Amino acid sequence: MKLSRTIKRLFAVSIIVMFTLAGLVGCSGASPSDTVDKYFKEISKGSSADVTKLITDKMKESGNTKDKESADFLSTEVAKLLEEQVKNIKCDVASEKIDGDKATVNVKVTGPNISSAFTNMIEKMTEQALTMAFSQEVKDEKELEKKINELAETALKEEFKQIKTDERTGDISLVKKDGNWTIDTNEEFLSLVMGKIGTTK
Repeated sequence: MKLSRTIKRLFAVSIIVMFTLAGLVGCSGASPSDTVDKYFKEISKGSSADVTKLITDKMKESGNTKDKESADFLSTEVAKLLEEQVKNIKCDVASEKIDGDKATVNVKVTGPNISSAFTNMIEKMTEQALTMAFSQEVKDEKELEKKINELAETALKEEFKQIKTDERTGDISLVKKDGNWTIDTNEEFLSLVMGKIGTTK
């Protein structure tokens, strides 16, 4: 199903971008807490952490010639929508624990639950996409993909308009490499940044 493939690919790329940004943050002499704080400030201001550009680049890297129209759509309209949501993510550092070259920073993250927004959108779109796929009005695969992308854009815009903001607390792990603290982009980190699936409706 085109919808499932293209939207899930965007979500996967969004995760990669969050991980990429985490790897870019770090400065000599900064503490683990400073590193975490800088990461969230960078993604919220959207300057040096140019989310839209990174998503665009990653979408192009992950696509192929058959997916060109999907990649173009997802790397422009939806990427901009996603960037606006990412800018609303805020983080408060509660505590820090250092053990040699490893550290843990306990945080409270407040922001839109992007994971649930994507999940809700896919659930809502599945029935419409199936109906369209078997409709005699759709002449070929290219037309089907175009119509699904149009529906997907509308549906995701609606989800982002009514996206729920929640608070999530947890630990961000860091490791020290070449004298700099870097964020360990594990599953808990992803849940803190993007939100947990199914926690909001």
